[in-house]
Amino acid sequence: GQYLQHVCVLTSAFWLQVFCLHLTQSADEVEKRKRARVILLIVALVGLTAFYIVGPVRSELASMPSSAGNKPWVAEYLAMYGGYLAIAMADTVWMSRLANHVPRRYLRIGLRLLGAGGAFGLLYVAHRVGYGIAVSLGVPPLWIENGYIGPNVLLTTVSIALLMSGVMVPPIGARWEAHTAAKEVHPLWTDVTSIAPELVFAHRGDRLRRQVTEIRDVLIGPLHPYLDPHIYRRVLGAAIDGGTIESDAEVTAEAAVVAIAIEAKRRDLPALTETPLIIGGTVDQGDDAEGERFVRIARAYRNSPFVANALHEFKEHHDHVH
Repeated sequence: GQYLQHVCVLTSAFWLQVFCLHLTQSADEVEKRKRARVILLIVALVGLTAFYIVGPVRSELASMPSSAGNKPWVAEYLAMYGGYLAIAMADTVWMSRLANHVPRRYLRIGLRLLGAGGAFGLLYVAHRVGYGIAVSLGVPPLWIENGYIGPNVLLTTVSIALLMSGVMVPPIGARWEAHTAAKEVHPLWTDVTSIAPELVFAHRGDRLRRQVTEIRDVLIGPLHPYLDPHIYRRVLGAAIDGGTIESDAEVTAEAAVVAIAIEAKRRDLPALTETPLIIGGTVDQGDDAEGERFVRIARAYRNSPFVANALHEFKEHHDHVH
């Protein structure tokens, strides 16, 4: 029973390393670095199995605590188990140092939690090794190695809790970010799709992706001749002159173009331009980048004074004309 438990622990430690690789390395680099870890796992499992057969099986041991290290081949078995686990935990801790370079917030948090879990895993291995050495020297510690509140149980519980949290935080965080992003885009989506409600389709799936797709459909359809690049340049200049950094000024100007396009279409005005602006960047930039871009446009659409001023001027001009 404990042998299978140890095999599962080592295999899980390997996949933890692979998970950390995916968080910190490119796809090509992951495959390169994964090979060495696969070889190391195979060596560890073969050695563990061999020592288990010649040691605990022949000695008829039901479990292999550190205090049984004086039995034939048990010390070697425990050394193989603890050695690989220590390497895997140290590898996890080492990779967690790259958390600051991970772009997404919840991936950074997850990687730091994995590093903390790996550190407690190292303490667990150190305790097992130290306990075994103490027993072999004839000075067993005063505490029970695997008691209900013993160090092994406490260290493994904390380590597993941190490691599981590190694995779960990124997907849960990503879902929360997607929910928040969709909520931010909703006002823009509502106004844009009100121009062409027939382009809104009821279907399940990624809400943000659906919103961005339907916004783009309207922008390249009914609103296309109203996306005036002159308005873009004017608002861009005003935003930059007002102290807005260029990247934020660009999405602010795009938001102003969309706001005015919606107003012009609602007033049934003639086309504003023969050379419409492309909103949201190029369509081949990737779903994540496109989604983030439209979230920023939606924020500016809702909150920017430059957008509000441009829309007010447009309304005022056409109110006087008509």
